[in-house]
Order: sequence, then C-alpha cells, then structure tokens
Amino acid sequence: MKESLLKSVAGKTLAFGLEWLPLIESLGIREARRRAGRYRASHFVLASDKTAAVGLANIPRRKASVMNRHVIFSAAQNVATLYQSGTWVVCLNLAPDCWWLVAVHEGVVVMRTDILAPDPESFDAVVMELRRAYPRMVYLQSGRDKDAPSLGLLAQHAGQISVLQERRRMWVGAPVWVSGTIVSLVVGVVIFAGFSEPETATDSEVLATTTQGHERRWRAAQEAALDQVVVHGVQGTHRLLEALYGVAVTPAGWRLEHVECLPARQLWHCAAQFLRRHPATDIQALESALPASWSLEPRDLDRVSAIWSVPYLGLTLAQMHIATAAESRKTWLGILQRSSIAFDRIIWGKAKPFAIAAPIDSHGNALPRPDGLTAYQSRSLQLSGPLRSYVLLLADLNAIRWSRARLSIKDKVVPGARASQLHLLLEGEFHERVE
Repeated sequence: MKESLLKSVAGKTLAFGLEWLPLIESLGIREARRRAGRYRASHFVLASDKTAAVGLANIPRRKASVMNRHVIFSAAQNVATLYQSGTWVVCLNLAPDCWWLVAVHEGVVVMRTDILAPDPESFDAVVMELRRAYPRMVYLQSGRDKDAPSLGLLAQHAGQISVLQERRRMWVGAPVWVSGTIVSLVVGVVIFAGFSEPETATDSEVLATTTQGHERRWRAAQEAALDQVVVHGVQGTHRLLEALYGVAVTPAGWRLEHVECLPARQLWHCAAQFLRRHPATDIQALESALPASWSLEPRDLDRVSAIWSVPYLGLTLAQMHIATAAESRKTWLGILQRSSIAFDRIIWGKAKPFAIAAPIDSHGNALPRPDGLTAYQSRSLQLSGPLRSYVLLLADLNAIRWSRARLSIKDKVVPGARASQLHLLLEGEFHERVE
C-alpha cells in the first residue's frame, strides 16, 4: 500500500490517500480488521457496523507514534459525513503540486478514489469513469467552484465515525513497571530456553522460519491469483443491463435481431445485429438513429453489426468479501430458488477448486500447501429469462464474473412470468470461500 498523507488542519490531523474496499453490512469491525491485515495496513476507518466500505491507511511507524498523542481522522470519511445523499466528487488543493480527489455515493466513499495527484487534470480519466457510472454526480473543485468544501470545513466535520483505528491493539499507556515486568519475563523465558536445549531450539527455529516463509509465499501467490480475477458484481451487471435496455429495437426501418456482449477488464464489448426491414432505408439512416460512439460494420446488403463498449468500475476478488459456501447455500441459493418463477432456466453448477499456481522453491519443486490457508472455489451459473426479471437478482450479484451475455428478440412468444420478447441469457461463475 502507498503511504497515506497526514495534514494538520485547524488543530486536527487529517489522513488522505486511503484505500477503500467494499464491506457487506453487519460484518463489522472484525471483518474490517481482517481486511486491514490482508493488505498490511497500519490503520483503518469504519464509520459503523452498517457501513458498506472500510478505509485502509498506511502510516509508517515513525509517524504512527503521533497516534499516542493525537487522534487522526479520515478526510474522505469526513466528506461522506458532509454529503449523505446523492453522488459527490470533491477535488481539493492540499499543497503546491498536491491535489486530492474523493467520490462519495449516498454517504459511502467510492472505491478507487481518495487519491492524490500533482494537478486536477491527472484525475480526468477517473472523473470520466465516475460520470459514466453516476451520470447525476456533482463535481466540486477548490479554486473553481464556490460550493467546494474547504479543508477547514472537513476538519469541522471530523468526529468519532472518521477516527482511524490501529489494526493491531497495542498496549499503549500501560504503566512502565508493567511493561518492564512483561519484558523481563519474556527475556527470562528466552534465556532459559536457550540454555536448556540449544540444538532442539535451533532446529525448531529453522523449521518455524521455513514454514513461515512458505506460508508467506503461498499467501502472496493466492493474493496474486485473486487479484487477476475482475468480477462484475452489482455495478458491472447494472451497467450491462442499462446498456441492453438502451438498445433500440426498430430504429429507422431496421429491426434488432440480437445483442452479444463479452467482458474485458473494466469494459463490456457489445455487438448488436440489425436486419433491414424497409426497402427505402439504408445504413446512413441507421447510423443517424444510433449513438454517435457506435461503429457500424455491414455483414451483407441487409444486415449490419453495431459495435460499442460499456465501461464499468470492476473490483478484483482480492478486493471483495467472498462469502463462504455455507453462506451461499443459505442466501444466494435461496434467492435463486425464490426467483426461479421469473426465469425459464437457472443452472447452479458444481463447485470446482479455484486454481492457484503453487510457488516454487530453489530446486524447482512446488511448495506444499500450508495447513489452515483459506481455500476458494467457483461454481458455474447460467440464467435465462426475460430481461425484466434480472432486477430481482441485481442487488445480490456480488462475487460474480460473467463470461457472456446474449439478448434475443423473440417475436412469436406468449408473454408471461417466464417469457418475454426481450430474452436475456447470462453465463458466468461466482466464487465462494471454503472453511
């Protein structure tokens, strides 16, 4: 993690540049502390047990001593406290050649914001992605917009909900004689162990060091594998459904046949197939009726492919809370069962282990998997039904990666709970933790 920036404002210390991760409601401080440990953060901020995000800070030890004398507040969480509804993007000047940008949505800090750069223009790509994801967002920049909050205002809103907490509970403030007694006892135990069985102790230390090294390498390999898998989740799926709803069915004398969308990292690549239905229309008329950003590719005299991309802010599996298999059975499987009345087909696949390349030792041999290391698995998922039915599942599509989406137009169909002219097939996989 990058080092967090500390700045004193109106007698209060504010922290900038935290890394924000999603957090399922009710998991609370224990899960927040676990996330902080995984990312080797020194501190974290959690507004409450109902907050949907946790902020992780990296404050070096030389600065962490400040925690014993002063309370440090998350500047991003102060912005979230200031703007409880709507979507707000705030860009403030902290110092010469140092600007800060944060986005909050409905009082929650948006992931991959709370970032620093030398100038506001460095945030253009981020702001563009945010505007696509949140079309109604409000952007406020210091020195340009009079409504932009000042650092002093953020300091005024600093409170208990924005206080940074240490990842590890330290014995701060203990009497000196207590600390001295504990240290003496520990030293005495070490000395006694050293004189009693030197050879056994040495062997044990070597074994322990080797085991810990292997475990660290395995955890690093697992973290790297999880970080390679970008999941669509609620937002990525919502962006896809929104794009499909926006495709015209009969534009300028043409007829939509189907739409095929395939995922890439942070993008959906979509292609819509149109059939010319009226002899007086042409490709220029179709081009005028479709969004200007779409590109048209004729397939023959009467068929044209329209191609475009849909961006979304995806997260990797390493950045998400992944439910256990038991939790999936209790919640996700039940949701699928209750929603099956609105789909013509739902396939819940068998679990298969999540593939992780074992780290190699100096001799080229794979290191054995350490006991107690968390395991992960995936299940294939196929959904088929009316486009309108997917709203029933949208709020629960978390650790899911889609591999294909196909929207078909069915002319000869009797509308019903499981049938509609707009029919969507979604194929992918979701992930679970094995305990």
